[in-house]
Amino acid sequence: MNFDFYQQFKDFSNTDLLKIVKRPSDFQPEAVVVATKILEERHVTAQEIDFVDQHFEVIDNSAKAKKEKIGAFKKHATDFFEPISHPGENVEPKKWVNIFLLVISLEYAWILFNTAKRLCTTVRHYTKR
Repeated sequence: MNFDFYQQFKDFSNTDLLKIVKRPSDFQPEAVVVATKILEERHVTAQEIDFVDQHFEVIDNSAKAKKEKIGAFKKHATDFFEPISHPGENVEPKKWVNIFLLVISLEYAWILFNTAKRLCTTVRHYTKR
């Protein structure tokens, strides 16, 4: 069964068709050919082309910012755990103190969790009486 892209795309706006044509890797080749053919039959304004270009520029900038943010986080995490993952001859006390404080914080959180769990169990036990 063949899909009729022309019937599907004939009512699409120029900007929607331009989005298909500008990012052909996101669509089937037949869809891009049909979208191009329909656009050739229509009058496409410069504003529509600019709108689609800005649309993809915003998407690309957002993806780039997201990658940079993830990269910065990875770099920070790698730097934080560097004394454990890549021990060297130079000992940096500040990094070891930070890791020690993290371990103490995790232990404290675990103690709080268990205490809250026991408290809930105790309260539930005495309220059933």
